[in-house]
Amino acid sequence: MKKITLLSVITFLFMTAMSFAQGVTTSSINGRVLDNNDGPLPGANIIATHVPTGSVYGAVTDFDGFYRLTNMKSGGPYTLTITYVGFQDFKKEGFSLSLGESKRVSTKMVESANALDEIVITAQNNGIFNSNKTGSETSISERDINTLPTVSRSLADFARVTPSAQLTEGNDVTIVATGHLVWEALQAAEQLETKGITAEVINIHTIKPLDEDIILKSIAKTGCIVTAEEHNKFGGLGESVARCLATNTPTPQEFVAVNDSFGESATPAQLMEKYELNDKAIIKAVEKVISRK
Repeated sequence: MKKITLLSVITFLFMTAMSFAQGVTTSSINGRVLDNNDGPLPGANIIATHVPTGSVYGAVTDFDGFYRLTNMKSGGPYTLTITYVGFQDFKKEGFSLSLGESKRVSTKMVESANALDEIVITAQNNGIFNSNKTGSETSISERDINTLPTVSRSLADFARVTPSAQLTEGNDVTIVATGHLVWEALQAAEQLETKGITAEVINIHTIKPLDEDIILKSIAKTGCIVTAEEHNKFGGLGESVARCLATNTPTPQEFVAVNDSFGESATPAQLMEKYELNDKAIIKAVEKVISRK
């Protein structure tokens, strides 16, 4: 009787261990990120990489600075990186996770000592806008005014008949931009002109439907194109233009966009610099695409 009871206990413990092993198959990492004043740092970027397989797990700290990475592979080694614009990166390497473990990794970020150079802004009247240079224009007839529907009771309702506008003329490269990067494209075009490169800048503010005619007309003259957008490189302006080119006239193209990465919290200027969404990135892309012609 005692043997039977002992055997039953061993069998029960074995089955319990088996059930636990089958129920928990992953691990996790959690923690809190603070600034140098012991305050929570919301929006910090957390990346954990499982070195043997290259699997990447990502998260962003919440308003109180907490984060949690779940459903992670057990084992290791792992590399954990915590980044935030304006602070030095934190990195923890060579650690492993046991089955079902919830490892806590917290840190206090240290501010980066960045010296800012003096900025001097000088403006002058160069006569670009005068009675003979009115820029791009659209003619709207009386019939258009009478038949176009109006929602906001403003001129914007009629401006929709021009979904894109050519802002500069050029023969060497076409730059198609949207949003804030239109301004960056114009800045890049001015700098490229000093290098003997003339760029045709086109403002595209409507991706669907895409104004394919103005794009195809421009590349027929320039032979190459750069797209610039404040968007992931997947599913945005760049891919829409690439589809247009592949269908009609295959043309060398370079992309200025977010390189499919996790976002971070910072000032707009800092983010534009970090993700290379500026005139410098556009100039670099132009020089590269021209070399491919």
